[in-house]
Amino acid sequence: EGKPNGNVPAGVTPSKYGLGGDILLGWERTREDGVQEYIKVELTGNSTLSSGYAQAAGAAAGVPALPGAAADDILWDVGAKVSMKLWGLCALAATDVGRKKDGAQGTVGADALLTLGYRWFSAGGYFASQASNVFQGV
Repeated sequence: EGKPNGNVPAGVTPSKYGLGGDILLGWERTREDGVQEYIKVELTGNSTLSSGYAQAAGAAAGVPALPGAAADDILWDVGAKVSMKLWGLCALAATDVGRKKDGAQGTVGADALLTLGYRWFSAGGYFASQASNVFQGV
């Protein structure tokens, strides 16, 4: 929309073009008592294609890059998700790894999510490395 978000002035970041895909594999059935059970696995990946979209923080500010550092790193991400519902137990595990943040200076980040549930009880957890923490600085 061209509105500033507080971190980057509007119109400064070039357009981001990318390519991605995913594969979904699964098994499901409906038991005789009408309860659905399933196991699903999803693999995903994506990447930016436009050069100059993601630059090391110093390069974007006009500071010379370190020797051997890429000035125009592309953003990329690969991930997997497994979800299941069997015998009354529900579970979801997801993770992805990649260079996800502009200005991360080539650092690869990872995050993971795990949730478990049985009837009325559920619990879960989330982990993110510094390079992929989307809540940092908020």
